[in-house]
Amino acid sequence: MIDILGLGWLNDQCYGQGRNRSQVDYANRVSLERLGFEDNLFRETIKNFGRFEALTQKLFIATTLALRDAGLTNSEQLHEIGLLAINKTGCIASNQRFFQDYLDGGRKLSRANLFIYTLPSSPIAEAAIYFGFRGPLLYIDAMDESMNSEIQTVENLLQTAQAKFVLINLIDEFYQAALIVRIGKAATEHFNMSFLPENIAECAKKIKEASERT
Repeated sequence: MIDILGLGWLNDQCYGQGRNRSQVDYANRVSLERLGFEDNLFRETIKNFGRFEALTQKLFIATTLALRDAGLTNSEQLHEIGLLAINKTGCIASNQRFFQDYLDGGRKLSRANLFIYTLPSSPIAEAAIYFGFRGPLLYIDAMDESMNSEIQTVENLLQTAQAKFVLINLIDEFYQAALIVRIGKAATEHFNMSFLPENIAECAKKIKEASERT
């Protein structure tokens, strides 16, 4: 069974955490590109953050919120984290942006920074480099409604000691959620589910229920 240690989430209006029960509005105050720095979410400057696509910027913010919520801050703990990204639509939107840029360039040129994100694993690879994660890095291009297969993958990584913690990034068109999990007695009840946005609470609930079944 897995224990959810921390949860960070972000949508187009606000962001927050699960265990700390926080919610902060940002949409009318600061741009997504400046949000992490205006609200002191990152421990140091992220090179080329402004060139990241929006999905990657959101993933970075949700990830740092989850790490803070779980209390994982020192480098030794970060080194022991593996990553699992789950995205229903893969990198279709990134491929469309790259190809449109190619067309706009007269079918001769397209920006290299757009090409990077035509690979669905690029956002979590960027996160692994910045945060110092050294565990396995995996990508799943669909979300099992029951979350059984995803949680079995996570538990395999933890039980075989490939990682001490796994950060699950749930990527959706309307929100991103990052959950830090480890092997242990499930303590998800410490989260106030009613405080979370409905879609985020539903994700946490599915993960909790799947961990109890596996």
